[in-house]
Amino acid sequence: MDLEIIETIFTFGKFAALTPSSMNNHNPHCLQKLYELCVFVVYVVSFILSAFVYRTQYAILTPIQLVLAILFQLNYIFYVFYVVVLVMRLRRSNFFRLIEGLDVTKARRQLHPKKMEKILKKIKFSIVALKKSVNIFNDTFGWTILFNIFSSASKTLVYIDVMIKQLDMLVTKSISLFYYDVCYILTTWIGTLSTILLCDYILKKYDEILAEAYRLETMLSSYEKKEIQVFIDVVTYNRPKFKAARFFSVDRSTLFSVLNSLTTFLLVMIQFKEI
Repeated sequence: MDLEIIETIFTFGKFAALTPSSMNNHNPHCLQKLYELCVFVVYVVSFILSAFVYRTQYAILTPIQLVLAILFQLNYIFYVFYVVVLVMRLRRSNFFRLIEGLDVTKARRQLHPKKMEKILKKIKFSIVALKKSVNIFNDTFGWTILFNIFSSASKTLVYIDVMIKQLDMLVTKSISLFYYDVCYILTTWIGTLSTILLCDYILKKYDEILAEAYRLETMLSSYEKKEIQVFIDVVTYNRPKFKAARFFSVDRSTLFSVLNSLTTFLLVMIQFKEI
């Protein structure tokens, strides 16, 4: 990812207190800290108001739907607390460590030495930098990935079940809220899918590097083979792994695991009410 894109993300993210104000904002001043506190209070108030507005909707839910709805709301407030308080205050340095790692990787890609040994040395440096950056990413955003997946799954379960059993009642009571929730579910799924596919894309490119190294091994001299074998070992043992709060790995298979769990749990919910 280009650092200009990260700077743009910071430019907009600072208004929601989700990112530092810039890539150089290591130590925020008092006004920035006060602003972040105010934003957190706004998030909490919106959570309370949301629970109040949805009180009539909760009344028509089955017990298992109500549990999922409550967990969804709790997931929201934990998500906000994690990002605004833990990440922005206690793990703020991770943003800049991640940027530093990305900057080093980008700089190394721009070098084109002719000798195989130098080329491999610089690529190995980039591989190690990538692994370090992914570890920092996991420490900083692993919980947010988990929160997003849980938010998408829980909201989807409730609304699919409601649409199957109580669609007429739900639409009649509040059609605007119904369509708002549908749009919200689509938005969260787009974000979740984008994160999963981007992580998988990085892993796919990493596998292509390893495959290319094996291909080169068959075409080089004995001395060069030793160099490429060392390179293969470095690539193999430094394979990055995206983790959702260390509970599970994030790659393309995650999508099917989530869909499988959704289907299983939805069947249980349907049968639960029929019994």
